[in-house]
Order: sequence, then structure tokens, then C-alpha cells
Amino acid sequence: MYPSRRVFAPSTLAISCATLGFSAIYYYARGLMTFKDIMDSIATGFKSMVPALLILIFAWSLSEITVLLGVNEYVSGIFSAVFFGISMSITPIVGYHLGNNNSHEIDLLWKNGLLLMLGIGILNGAVCFGLASPIAGIFVGYDTDVMQMAMEALRISAFCFLLYGMTTFGSAFYTGLNDGTASLVIAGIKSFILPILLVLVLPQLFGIKGIWLVNPIAELITIIVLLIMSKNIQSHLFKGDRI
Repeated sequence: MYPSRRVFAPSTLAISCATLGFSAIYYYARGLMTFKDIMDSIATGFKSMVPALLILIFAWSLSEITVLLGVNEYVSGIFSAVFFGISMSITPIVGYHLGNNNSHEIDLLWKNGLLLMLGIGILNGAVCFGLASPIAGIFVGYDTDVMQMAMEALRISAFCFLLYGMTTFGSAFYTGLNDGTASLVIAGIKSFILPILLVLVLPQLFGIKGIWLVNPIAELITIIVLLIMSKNIQSHLFKGDRI
């Protein structure tokens, strides 16, 4: 007989927290990491786990439409991998130029990276929107009603790709700048805080369509926050205060 979820979840959380605490104490006692290093590592690790937590929250909240969610998440995962791969490859390059005090190259990476992500986002969004019918047919072609719902979900989610790459790039960019706080704020807003709030509100206003509006609206708000943050940070970052 399988253990109850109510028992399994808290016990897993307790074990995870105990392991984290033991590791932190061990590295601090050995002098291998400072308290600040430990806190930065926890923040970075939490940021990396946000997408997985988001998927679990969606699955638990929307169990009655897991088929549609599976289609959307699968397709989104494929397109998102492109953005994630490019963003992760940029991080060490930004760190390299940061170490060499090359603010001009960092500025170029920032501007060109955002333009590149926007271009790829437009391409991915167009593909997802234009091929919504055959993609939905592969997964749920056996049910016409469900297929129509899946097509609508894919077409709404296609608009998410216009901004998804830029917000992902922004988070990775600040990681390369050794600004873990800014990186965590961007990742937390786009993948955790806004989706949780929106998934509770939008379905009440728009029904099932509100579920698919969660990510596009979250990305739109996040890109606004990113642009505001980049203005304030770049105002001293590229003048040499931190580089």
C-alpha cells in the first residue's frame, strides 16, 4: 500500500531541510564557505527549482485537466529549452567580461542578447501558433472537444514565447554579473509568485481560458520589472561602480 501524500510530503520536506542544514553547518565549520556564500548558494538553488515547483503546483491545482496541461507543458518545455540553453551559455561569458572589467562588452551582450531572445521568441511563437492543430492532434486527436481546447491553450501560450526568452536571459545575465538577488527576483516573479497568484484569480474570471493566460500575463509583468531593474542597475553597473 502506497504511503499517504499527507505523510509523504511533510517527511520529504523535513528530510530535505535537515540535509540542507547539516550541509551548511558542515561547510561553515570546516571554513570552506562563509555564511554569505551559503545564503547565496541556497538562493541560487531555490531559483533552479522554481520551474519544477511551478509544474507541481499546476498539476495539483488543475488535476481535472491534466491531459491539456500535459500537452501545453510538453510543448512549452521543448521551446523553453532553446531559451534556457542559450541563457546558460551566456552566463560564463558575462562573468568573464565582468572579471576583465569590460563594461562595453557586457553592455553589448545585454542588448544583443535581448534582441536575439526576442527574435527566437517570435519564431517559436509563430511555430506554436501556426502548428497548434497538428500538435494537439498528436496528443489528443482522439477527442474533438479536448483537441479544440488544447489548440486554444497552445495558441494563447504561443504569445508567452515573445517574452519568455528575454526574462530567462535577464535572470541568467544577472547570475553572470554575480548579482544573485536580482536574478532570484526575476526568476521568482516569473516562475513562482505571479503564477501562483494568477492561477488562483484568472480562472475565476475567465474560466479554463484563464489558466492558459497565466504564463503570458506573468511574462508580461516580469519583462516590465526586468526593464525597470535593468535601468536602475545599469545606471551604476556600466559606469564602473561594480565593474
